[in-house]
Amino acid sequence: MAKSCVFFGHRWISLSEQEKTLLQNTVIDLITNEGVTDFIFGGYGNFDSIAYQTVSEIKKQYPNIRRIRALAYFPRDKEDTDRLNRLYDFVFLPEGTEIGPQRYAITRRNRTLAKECDFMICYVMSNSGGAYTAMKTAKANGKTVINIAKSPLGE
Repeated sequence: MAKSCVFFGHRWISLSEQEKTLLQNTVIDLITNEGVTDFIFGGYGNFDSIAYQTVSEIKKQYPNIRRIRALAYFPRDKEDTDRLNRLYDFVFLPEGTEIGPQRYAITRRNRTLAKECDFMICYVMSNSGGAYTAMKTAKANGKTVINIAKSPLGE
């Protein structure tokens, strides 16, 4: 069974060079020492973009890893589907995400990912928001959580 790592972070952030290096080294460590092959992204915000770019660069050295997009909503149209399939190795809608009011779809998706991942790399600087909630959920479910924020407040 493949081991997975999911990314959660604040929407508006800027990582220092030290934090970017820590992110890169953490991903490589999970690949080489923990056997992680699946890296899962929600696709929203700066941290997801930085994590996606980092994993994409590392994928050149470790082509067996997969960039996976976990959707909160079904793609709007064929163009959206085609774009997702170009950017990611696998795209899916977690089970149960589509049930209930659409405005809570991201919350349901995040809860599922936090419960089902093996590892979480996050960037959490405050004790509120979706990234903080996902981090708490992962910890409550015994997952390994790595917060790369230089001055984390969410611990």
